[in-house]
Amino acid sequence: MAATTPGHSATVTAPVSQSAAGTAAPSQEFLHCTVAAEVALERRARRLEENPSRRAHETSGPDDAVAHASHHHGFERVSIDAPWMEVDTTDGYDPRLETVLGFAAGT
Repeated sequence: MAATTPGHSATVTAPVSQSAAGTAAPSQEFLHCTVAAEVALERRARRLEENPSRRAHETSGPDDAVAHASHHHGFERVSIDAPWMEVDTTDGYDPRLETVLGFAAGT
């Protein structure tokens, strides 16, 4: 499963499935991971404090809570004609991780 940045989408490549013709056809499902803006800001600050080398991968973004929330809520998710699931990571995984893994596995 691909790593995700809270509030952003990530692609999950599922196991190969059988097409209608009986040949192997790759299948992709998409996870739309979401998180509350204030939690995303807290996580970002904590991760930068715990590991200063993360700054090399840091995208510029506002540190002010109000500006961060505006930026966070302005995110436009990718719209694609494929199976997708929204996962809220504010406090664990909602739906539960087992459900997410089942979705990614195509079950």
